[in-house]
Amino acid sequence: VLSNHFIYDVIKILLTSDDHDLVMNKLVELKTNFKTYGKECFVLERMLNKDPEKYTTPEGSPQVLLALKINEHIRKNNLKMPLFKKNDIISYIMGHDGAFLPTENLEINYEYYLEQQFLTPFFRLVGVLKSFNVDAVRRLFNIQKRVVSSLRITTPCCSNPQSQTNFCGTCGAEIDKNFLRNQAIKNLREEIELLYERKAVCPSCDNEQGLFLNCFNCNSSIPRKTRNKEFDDFLNSYRNTFPGFEIDKITRMSEYRTVNLLLYFKDEIERCLKK
Repeated sequence: VLSNHFIYDVIKILLTSDDHDLVMNKLVELKTNFKTYGKECFVLERMLNKDPEKYTTPEGSPQVLLALKINEHIRKNNLKMPLFKKNDIISYIMGHDGAFLPTENLEINYEYYLEQQFLTPFFRLVGVLKSFNVDAVRRLFNIQKRVVSSLRITTPCCSNPQSQTNFCGTCGAEIDKNFLRNQAIKNLREEIELLYERKAVCPSCDNEQGLFLNCFNCNSSIPRKTRNKEFDDFLNSYRNTFPGFEIDKITRMSEYRTVNLLLYFKDEIERCLKK
């Protein structure tokens, strides 16, 4: 609930004002007050789409791991209370050692909530705004920007892995331009395949399908991880490895992934601009 209110406030600011400092003020307020909110603000609720014991990969679902832990405790101590089963809703809070019940007095993993519930959807939201300074947000929350390492090739003459591409670092022989061209195309093709990977596994029932919002089998939400940033970083690394391949032109082509909000919120935006 807390994260939904935060994102709603950010959207409202972006739709009604060009002053991005207002968004930064909201982020400063979040950081300042984050640990003062009550425990009830951090309660998450998830439905078990099958009995906890029937999940083949429960590691990625904290609610399933918690249900398994509670069921084991009930059985081990012969307690007269119901076990968690299919269609039960489990309420939990994320701690440093996994999920725990709201009735337990354990420490909240605030970093988890900041990253997963607040900053991840926030960066996704402002990612379509070229003028928004995300580096200022990273500095505010002390987020380290991912360092992109240069691509490496294996020279055809000495099988020497290296990032410099004009000459072999072992024997000094000039590397054939056609070899470099084929290597560049191969690397780019592999990265594009990752960018448009369409397989996703439902964390609730292990059903494998394409990248859709909901599972066809149990209708649970499927988290979707986009690789746009990774792909752009990959293109940037080409400048060091393949400096003569006009990578700047290729990089500019990736701007097709930006979203025109007018296509979806035209009426709302125009209404706000008229005020």
